[in-house]
Amino acid sequence: MLALSAFLCSCGSTTTEHKTIGPLPAAVSVENLQDCTVPATFKPEDFRWMGGNLSMTVYNMDLYDAVEVTQLQVGDTLIYDNYPIVIEKIVETDGGFEINDGTIEEGGCMLAPNEGGTYVAVHWDTHATYSEIGQAQVPLSEPFTFIACGENPE
Repeated sequence: MLALSAFLCSCGSTTTEHKTIGPLPAAVSVENLQDCTVPATFKPEDFRWMGGNLSMTVYNMDLYDAVEVTQLQVGDTLIYDNYPIVIEKIVETDGGFEINDGTIEEGGCMLAPNEGGTYVAVHWDTHATYSEIGQAQVPLSEPFTFIACGENPE
């Protein structure tokens, strides 16, 4: 009987628990945008000139906690550009971390060091990724000047 219980105890689970990390929460609230600069998109028809306000979609730059990033392991999942990426390979480089060879087309991504103990999700062109945090309506100040830079300003 003792041999049977010893055998059963040795059959315990040896599975490693994998974690999922995503971008840090936004530092601003779309319900209360006060004296701040935010990444946003809007169209000309989103301006309410008579009402003196602008409706827009507000975004947050995808930043990750540096401690969580440095502890990532094969099998963990990273939420990148709003999609889950299961880590099959992670390589530390001078420019941060390459996950699954670093190309989004091949199921990978790149994380670059950023300020404040964070990493930023970047594409090969070094542009950061952003997540939508919601819709906001903000008042337009008097006087208000709008300068259109075209569809894809550089």
